[in-house]
Formats: sequence, structure tokens, C-alpha cells
Amino acid sequence: MAGLKIPDSVRQLATGKQTQQTVHSAQAKTFTSDSIPVDTYEHRGKDANLMRWSIGRQDNSPYQYMEFWINPSECSWKIASRINIQKTMGGAVHHEAPLYTRFDLPVLTIAFQSGNIKPEAYGQELDIPPGIGNFYRFIHLVDEPNITTRSSEPNYINILYSSTLFKGRGLWLSGFFDENGINFTDNAESPSVVTNWTANFVVFESNPPLTKLRQTFQSIGIS
Repeated sequence: MAGLKIPDSVRQLATGKQTQQTVHSAQAKTFTSDSIPVDTYEHRGKDANLMRWSIGRQDNSPYQYMEFWINPSECSWKIASRINIQKTMGGAVHHEAPLYTRFDLPVLTIAFQSGNIKPEAYGQELDIPPGIGNFYRFIHLVDEPNITTRSSEPNYINILYSSTLFKGRGLWLSGFFDENGINFTDNAESPSVVTNWTANFVVFESNPPLTKLRQTFQSIGIS
């Protein structure tokens, strides 16, 4: 899709399975999100271990993209129709935008999950547990400038969305989180996890396009 750049290192995630290891097999070291293996089998269905969610800015290099330690637990989609119904004395007038699709921009309410944020839970000496490291980096990413430093173009947030709903191959989504920002709860009854960590993502572009999913998957032998 024109204007939607997919870093090669992230593209590779969608073309093959990653080597899976358990949390406890990671060597003790200072945490970085790319240095510790992941096992997301239980979080997104039986095919979720094909790839992890990745997120980064248009202005980031591929090596600056963050891979989630644990994939989100839930993603609620809202794809409204771009229409307007105007009520009149004689009935109603149906207005539609003259676009290539009748759909408005999709809005995703994403429920992220940190996993256990206590370092001792992993039997290792980690300065920052993996899930809380994702949480800190996510806050930093959302706060980055929305205009690129190199070309003064929109500095989109790009997400590699992995789910069995899309046959485990993933969608490449480009857009911004909305004005509600980030929601989360620091709960004394659940001190080991970040609870209610959510954000609303407005999709400007997707690859493949949402309206062409059927054709895309049929072309690769998935009916």
C-alpha cells in the first residue's frame, strides 16, 4: 500500500514461525524487549505463537520496534459506516461519502496485558520485568512527536497485529491512538500485574486492506 512502510525485520515476523522458548529458559540479563524469548500460546489461541505483536513509529528504525512480551488479551473492533441519516418532515435522507469504501476509520480498543511484573516471578535477576518494560516503553512511544523529524510527515504508529482471526499471518495497521490516551489501574488487590491497561487505536491504513481480506487470503490458498 502506498505510503505504508513495513520494516523488513518486522515483515519477516509475518513470513515464518519464531523460535519459542519458555520464560524460565531465558538467560539472566538486564531486560530489553528483544532479548528475552516469549511464549504467548495461552493468550491468543492455539496459533498465537506464530508471531508476537510489534509496535513502533514511522520514524523509528526496525530495530526500535517493540515486541510485546505477552500479546493483548482482547481487541474490540468498531468499524462504523460513513453515512448520515437526516430526518425530514417527509421521511429521511440517506447521505453517503463518495469514497472507495462505505466504512469509516476503524477504531480498536486494545486491552494490553503485562503478565507478572514481579522480578522474582521469573527466577532471574531482571532489573525490569518484561511486562513492565513493555508498559514503560508503550507510554514513551505514545508520547513521541506525531510529525516525523526527517520529512515533516505524519509519524504514524504502526502495529503488527497477530491473531487467529486473520489466520495467524497478521495485519499491518497504521494510525494513531485517540485523544483518550492510555488507561490503566494500579490495583492493590492485584499488585503483580498492570490491570485495565487499554487504549483506543484509530486505523488510517491497513495492509492488507480490511475490505480485501477475502481476496488476500484466497490468493495465498486460505479459503
